[in-house]
Amino acid sequence: MGFATHFFGIEALALPVMELFAETIANQYKLVGKDHMDAIINYIVGPGEKYAIALMNGEYDDESLKFLDLLLRFSALDQSNIIINGPSDEKREKVLFLLYKLFHAPGYPQVDDCAVILLLEFWTEVASDIDELVLDGALAISEEIKQKLARVITEGYDKLRFPSHEVSETWDDNELRLFVYFRREFAEYLLEVYPLLGVDVIRHILEQASNSIAKNDWEGFEVAIYCLGSLAESVAENEHADHLLDDLFCSEVFQSVCFGHKEIPLKVRQTMADMIDHYTPYFARNGKLLTPVLNFLFSSLDFPSCDPVASRSISSLCQSCRKFLPMHSQGFIDKFHQLCTKSSLSDSTLERVVEGIAAVIQATELDRERAVALLKLLNPLLQEAQAACQQASNGQYEEGLARSLIVMRCTASIGRGIRAPDDDVIDLDTHDSQPASDSFWANDPLGVSVTETVICILDTLVGQFPNESYMIEATCDVLKAGYTERHPGPYVLPTQVTVRFVKATNISSPRLSNVMATATAFLASRSSTPLVIEQEVTELTLHTATLIQTLTVSANSYDPEAAHSCIDFLTRLIPRYYVQFFNLQYVDTTPPPLPAILSFTLDVLKRPEPLPLRASCSFWAAILSLTDLPAGLISTGASTGPPRPNEPPGFLDPYLRVLGETVMHQIAGNCARSDLDHFCEVIKKFVFKHQGAARLYFGNGLASLDVSLKAPASDTGASQSLPAPSVTQQDLQKFLSTIISLRGARQTNANVKNFWVSNRGKGFAYV
Repeated sequence: MGFATHFFGIEALALPVMELFAETIANQYKLVGKDHMDAIINYIVGPGEKYAIALMNGEYDDESLKFLDLLLRFSALDQSNIIINGPSDEKREKVLFLLYKLFHAPGYPQVDDCAVILLLEFWTEVASDIDELVLDGALAISEEIKQKLARVITEGYDKLRFPSHEVSETWDDNELRLFVYFRREFAEYLLEVYPLLGVDVIRHILEQASNSIAKNDWEGFEVAIYCLGSLAESVAENEHADHLLDDLFCSEVFQSVCFGHKEIPLKVRQTMADMIDHYTPYFARNGKLLTPVLNFLFSSLDFPSCDPVASRSISSLCQSCRKFLPMHSQGFIDKFHQLCTKSSLSDSTLERVVEGIAAVIQATELDRERAVALLKLLNPLLQEAQAACQQASNGQYEEGLARSLIVMRCTASIGRGIRAPDDDVIDLDTHDSQPASDSFWANDPLGVSVTETVICILDTLVGQFPNESYMIEATCDVLKAGYTERHPGPYVLPTQVTVRFVKATNISSPRLSNVMATATAFLASRSSTPLVIEQEVTELTLHTATLIQTLTVSANSYDPEAAHSCIDFLTRLIPRYYVQFFNLQYVDTTPPPLPAILSFTLDVLKRPEPLPLRASCSFWAAILSLTDLPAGLISTGASTGPPRPNEPPGFLDPYLRVLGETVMHQIAGNCARSDLDHFCEVIKKFVFKHQGAARLYFGNGLASLDVSLKAPASDTGASQSLPAPSVTQQDLQKFLSTIISLRGARQTNANVKNFWVSNRGKGFAYV
């Protein structure tokens, strides 16, 4: 290493020597001594300066980049003498100067200037190292260090400027992504230095913004707004920088921009709309600023490239700051109607805007005013739905469907918006003081008309497009909008609306999983009063049984996704509604629904598809977990030991026998290893709740397993392919005794896995 330093003076060998020392510092820095460091810095500020000059002239060739690599690695190793406690001498002063000056190399980052990203990464690592030293108490950060870190923001500021339209038109998508990547990396640097510099970072950026505005330098102003938005996660939630933010947001220039008195470029408008979204908590603390800001955002919707971010900001602001805005609800509704006439707006824009407006309506104090405002939103949507259906009926199906989807999604967005915010105070003393029958939304004609309008939109569109997947998905969103409400409301629809929608589906219906998930959400929303929806639960369960029976008609009719959806619905139904579920044994239909369900779930346990198999395991675990299983479902004999001769079996006994045999067969090396934990849940619940039945039926399963293993090869052609027995009868008895004695303890899983390996073969054991 020491001898290699002499080759710095030989121009032809300088490049490999630079590469050697850069790699050594990166991988074996302890080999680099003081003499090496002196030789490196002498080269950097001596003969190597020509490469720095080349970089400043925009020459990003291999030699210049090797020099930069050496410079940055040396500076990282010697940062104590260069940045933290230095510069300690004139040479290191020059090194520090280069670390700033190279930000001014010509060209756009990553597109032309491929060196600046390396420089930025170096400074980000320096800030991270200093922050770690400060946190460890090894360093008290000085004003000098702060100034050095802050200077990076100043030096690199101009590199963030977006190119002119003429320049950006020549870029391909990859070049644009690289430039945007550099801006994100610069934002990471700002977040890294913020804990060290504090609000001085905000002050520094706002100074840049003020200077740019004074010069009508909108590109520079856009950079400041971008940087400010990048710091929102550190600034917006608390108030320590509010006095600085006020200087910008309350300024005459900002107000003139918001009200359209000052024209700004499109890119500035985009960045500003995004920044406003990030500072929603700040505006929630300063309601007086909402009017100009929302005016700016609504006007930004006139620009197609701005409407996605502007609509997102409108939705966020309206929902978070709703308490300041009810007096503006009529103006917002008028703006929404204007937006509906613009074909250039995307569907998601309308959905976000109307969700925000609905949140403002929710903040209105009087139910009557709330209902009037909602009808002003919903009635035009109903008219649009009727017109779209007519269009579809007249031969323009695709156009009518597209219009209808917008209506349904906007209807769902209104439902999400009018939900009470999560941070609303719930008065436990008055929670049940207002019966549903006395509610404005359930009793007053005006309140009822809102709910009826929602139902009419659903009936109109679902009736016209019953088999369109996106329509079904949007309908589910409308229905679920009212499930979380604790009191009657405009989107708390009659229970039969959900039941009617679910029952209209069949196995071939698109988005069946969404429909069954909606049915599950419906049950969960009424779980505190299960007896109130006893009839609805029975209807939904019978419909599910019908779907299951369709799945078993033939081998081709089985659909794993549909099977999973049906079984998952039943699994989530059982804990709260098990009485209604088991009452299906008294339903007189052909075939009987409850046996069809139980037999199907047992059959699924034998299939290889993981999702329905695991859902079926959860289904049986839920049944076996019931603390007060209705009497007569499991015989007393099976619960305590071998059945007594004169005692009839319980209703579930035949199914539990099959369950025990199937589970033992599967864990004896026939299921996938990843399914073992799911079978273990069945075993543990079975043993813990019904130990006698578990011993009987698991024993029967193990006995049948032992017989099948020992079947002679001459019995059938198929038996010749069976594996040779890998466990003895004593092993089976020992395994049964072990899992019974554990009574559902955690160690059951380990014993089942060992049993699976012993049957599957040692090659499947984990090393």
